[in-house]
Parts: sequence; structure tokens; C-alpha cells
Amino acid sequence: MEHGTLEQWTRVGNRWKLSASEAGTASLVLLPEHFINPTTGCTFRIRWHQGFSGSNANFTRVHWLLDSVAWATAPAGSVPATGWSELDEYGPLSFMHLGETGTNDSILWYGLGGNGFWDSVVSPINNAHFPDSFDIELNWSQQAGSDSAHITIARIFEDESRPIQEFGVTAEHGLPVGIGFSVQFTASNADAASIEILEYGPFVADTLAPDLRRARLRAGGGMQLAFSEPMNPEAGHLIVSSTLDSLPIIWFDPPAHRGMALPALFPHYLGLRIRLTGFKDFNGESMADTTLTVYPVKSVAERGDVLITECMIGSPVQGEWIEILNASDLAIDLHDLSVWDGSTEALKSLAPRMGWDGVLTPGQRAVLANHWRPWMVEKEISFFAEIQPSMTLSNTGETVGIQSFEGNTIDEFTYNNGWWHSSETIGLQKKHPIGCTLEQNWIALGDESESSPGIISPMEWPKDTIIQLVTESAVALGQGTGMFTLNQPLHPSCEAVVKGGWSWRDEHQPNALFWRIDSLAENSAWQITAAGVQGCFNSTSSTIKATLDVGIFPENGGLIITEIAHDPKGISEAWGTFVELLNPSKIQTVELSGCTINGIPLNAMPSLPPLGRVCIPIQLDKEHGRVELQNHRGKIIDAAAYSRCWHPKRSQSEAGLSLVRLQPQAGRVHPVAWWAWTSSAETATGCSPGVADLAES
Repeated sequence: MEHGTLEQWTRVGNRWKLSASEAGTASLVLLPEHFINPTTGCTFRIRWHQGFSGSNANFTRVHWLLDSVAWATAPAGSVPATGWSELDEYGPLSFMHLGETGTNDSILWYGLGGNGFWDSVVSPINNAHFPDSFDIELNWSQQAGSDSAHITIARIFEDESRPIQEFGVTAEHGLPVGIGFSVQFTASNADAASIEILEYGPFVADTLAPDLRRARLRAGGGMQLAFSEPMNPEAGHLIVSSTLDSLPIIWFDPPAHRGMALPALFPHYLGLRIRLTGFKDFNGESMADTTLTVYPVKSVAERGDVLITECMIGSPVQGEWIEILNASDLAIDLHDLSVWDGSTEALKSLAPRMGWDGVLTPGQRAVLANHWRPWMVEKEISFFAEIQPSMTLSNTGETVGIQSFEGNTIDEFTYNNGWWHSSETIGLQKKHPIGCTLEQNWIALGDESESSPGIISPMEWPKDTIIQLVTESAVALGQGTGMFTLNQPLHPSCEAVVKGGWSWRDEHQPNALFWRIDSLAENSAWQITAAGVQGCFNSTSSTIKATLDVGIFPENGGLIITEIAHDPKGISEAWGTFVELLNPSKIQTVELSGCTINGIPLNAMPSLPPLGRVCIPIQLDKEHGRVELQNHRGKIIDAAAYSRCWHPKRSQSEAGLSLVRLQPQAGRVHPVAWWAWTSSAETATGCSPGVADLAES
């Protein structure tokens, strides 16, 4: 049965939503089809929604209707929707009023006082405060024949999750036989309130076992416990596994969800292993024995404690978000962290949501975003925090970081749009979670289905993965100068120390460590030792060594271009385009490392022995071009232009076009100084790679 200002409400199922055309008041009286009476008791749940900030002009009330005879025989009875004075048309009831200042408002529960005003407090509802708009679920349980009601109140978030903390009260109250709901509202809130009856019937005993929702070691001492429902303060023991001591528990406003255990010795640096046994809820249902480790919250987060492991830079469905991992061995409170937005050079605060207290224990992950979005329900994200004020991840590149409240960088990485191919979705997944933040440790995501917000990605390496740092090569690049090539990029924080010299790195060659030792001379054996070398995928540094037999570094005439194969065909096609080099010395070994041909480094080439030749594969224009050979100082030590027109019988060539220097030692580069292969009739190969040509003199 329903009555009241029904024209101001829209009903769908058992939900009534305010749908008024102008400012004013609206009220409902809802009576069940079957009367509730003292022999049945009652159990009911309602969803109470207020979509605006409370004030004197905007508030809601839930009314508990008493005396079934009075309400059944006077169906036109109304509820006090706005005032605080008793009127003749009001039936017997009490009501809960919510909406005072709009910030941290509490539920006020009033009955009729002896002075004719609704100002008699039925029972205080301790700690039940709600900001601006809210959705709450209220549960009322009253056994048959009892004049005592047990009430719990929980906030409901957008994803239907509940906070760890709920509110409870036990109060003397008559049996409600119906429910009223009223709203006072301004024009802008004419559709911003609703009530839904989730359950209303005779008393049903609680058969759900309680469980532990949170155990947190507090910085000032003690361990805070939070349960899924109000607990019996007389039942249960909390035992420390290491000592078997049973800790005393102080309950907050029993019957309560929360209590404080008091360890005799608070562990400042170690996790505390505990066991809960014998606990029961307020209705006598037993909680399963529970064993867990509780971690102290770290007072100040340090570099590497929290890591960015995944981010969505742009997605039509998921928008933008950042995933962080607690990589430390202590709990971290997100209230003590902030996000660095490199695009605006500003710090953004973090506000834990969805009932989470913001404490991230070792190994746990959280998702940071500007707002909660519906897709997060499907991903079953456990820990979520809002970024305030909002930030935008640039799809062209920026620096994103996590900082402590003291302003220290905890983690940071810089990306750019060269890290991914053009796509509607742009995401990045870190490969080694505790590895470095260089591009080589990130995987580009081109589809939302590849993302894994809040959980370990299948593309992520195990946290304890270690790739041993290995020197793949060591070469001399010039007088006293050389380079180690490693099997992984250097860690950005690596500060290598070279014995007798110094080191540096090149961002374009992330796997290379460059060094210089002024005491080293050419044409001798070099001993190189570098300490403190750390790879991208290592948490510790290493010492690397190398011994090099170094020849001379070429100057003018010390390395000569002897053949240019710019258009191989037929039987010479297998060689491809190449440039042949000659060491003209009869006694000296020449170092190719440090030299370049047309800008291409020759660092991977071995030393060239006396009179030795080597062919360098290189892209060449088939028609014409120029080949330049530069030494370790960038000086041009040989160069030659070439052209198809230098081949007199170029139209008859079947084995391709290659030019051979007739007199390598003379250094002449004029066209007449080169001999042109013209046809396969003159040679079986069309070129002479790596050996002296018959045309040379």
C-alpha cells in the first residue's frame, strides 16, 4: 500500500524516484501487504539515495511507522516532511534526518518529545557521517517480541562495493509496520532523491558468517581490525603466531565492526603474523579461523617503494589511468603520496575511493584515475584512488611520477609517441616490474583487451626475475676511448666507475657504456675495468673487465676504399651492395671500430690485419652516389663518387655494376682511376669482394 504525494514520484519495481516539476516537498507512506506484528518481528533493507548536498533547503528523511492499527485505519496519515512540530495528521513514528551543512553530515534520529516537537533523540548513530551526495543501505533487524532493534548502515559506491567501515547501533524502538520517505528540495534537485525497498518481511535470523575485512598496524601503536558486520565483543581471541600471546581488543561502540588490538611490543619494521580464532558476529554466527600477516605503514616512502607498472594513455572505453605496485616490504599509505603531472608540471593528490582506506600492503596494486568509470566493475579492481585535480596523459609524451609528501621522487618515467604505433588505444605495460623505466622495459598496448588494471599482467615478468649482466663486446673507438656493449640497457641510475678514467652513456645506444682512459696508447694491450655497472633488469651492480689488443687508428691513407658494388645482378646478386676496404700497411693492424662509412658505424667489425680487406654491406644508390670513410675523430680519410655512366658497357652488363680502384695506394678518385665491370663475359663473378682484383696495380 502506498500513498502520499504520489504525483511527484516515479515507481519502478520497489524503487520510488523523486520526479517533481518544481521546488517543494514530497513524501511517501509505504505499508506492506501483510501486516508486520510483534509475533513475527521484522527484517528489512532499504537503499536511501540523496543526490545533493544537505542544507536547510535540501534534506531527506526516512520515517519508521509505528502502530499498525493507526496506520491501517488512517491511510491518509502523513509524515513530517519538513517541520519539527507535531501536527494532528501525523501518525505515530520516528524519523532519521540527513542533510545539515552538506559536508560530513550525520544521521539524526528523532522521536516525538513531550513538548510536542520532534526533538527527542532515539539513539545516536556514532560516526555515521556522509559527504554531499550519497547512496546508503540500511538494514533493520528486530526479533519477534523484542523492543530492541539492531541497525547497520553502509555507504554504497558506484560499483556497488561497500566500504570496510560500516556503522551500527542497537536501540530500543517499537516494531516498524511501514516506512515513510520525504524530501525537501530546491528546483535543481527535483529529481535527486529515491528510496528502494530491498527486503521487508518477518524477522530472518542472520546465517552469514562474518569475515575480517582489514587489519592495519597503526603508526602510533595498536592494530585496527574491521569486520564485515558487528561482532560479539565477548567472543574471539587474536593470537600472535611468534609468541602465542593473546592480545586484548578494545571495541568501538559495541556492537561494532571495528576494534583495536594492543600488541605488547609494536613491530616497527617487521610484519606481524596473527591468527584470529573463536570470533562470532552479533547474532552468534562464527567466523572461520583466519591467519594473516599485518604490515606496519611506512612513515616515509622511499625511491622504489611504489612503482608505476602500467598506464593507459588513451582509450575510447577506459580513458586514462595509472597502475601502481607496492614493491616494498611494508604497507604504504596513498594519502602520503602524490602524482607528478609532467605536462602541467604540477603535483596531484590521491583520494582513495570505493571504501578503501588507501593502505597498500606489499605486492598489492592500485589503479589511479580522474574518476571511477563503469568498466572498472568488469575488471574487478580492488583498490582505486582518484587523482585530484584531474590530469591528462599526453599522447605525444611526458613525464609521470609518484612523489612522497616530502617531495622526494618514488618512481618516475618519461615516454614519447615513438614508443608505439599509431592506434586508437595507447597503453604501456612494464615488462620487469622492478626494472628500469627506459623504453626497452615497456610493451606498447594497442587494445583495451591487453590491459590488466589492478592485477598482474600475463606479459609482466615475475618480480624476482634476474637477467645476469653480460658484456657482449668491448671495442676500442679511438685513442684511449672505447665502449662496452651489454646484453641489456644500462639502468638510468647507474654510475659506473672506470679504473684510471671515466665513463658516460648515449641515450641513443642504451646498451652501451663508453669510457676513456688517457694513459692508454694505440698499438698495445689495453686493460679496462668498470665497477658499479647496473643493468635495466638488475637490482644490483656488477664489475666488468676486458682486455683488448689494439692496433692503430687510421688517418689519411691508413684505410682505403678499393671497390664499390652499387648494382649487383645475376651471379653477383648474392653479394648485395657493398664497399670494400683495404688496410694498405704491411706491418700495422688497423682498428675499424670508431670509423664510419656514410655515417654507419663499423664498431662491430674486427681489427683489419696488414694488407687485409673487408667488405661492408651498405645501401647504395644504383645510379650514382658518394661513399665517405671517416675515422674515429670524424675526419674524412677517404671518399669517392661513383656513377652508372662510368661503365662504358653498362647496357650489356649481366653480372651487375661494380667499380674497382686501379691504384689503391695512389689515392686517385677520378673516374679514370676506377675499372668497371661491364659484363659476365669478363668475369665469372661480376665483382671481387674481399680479394685483390686483377685490374689493381
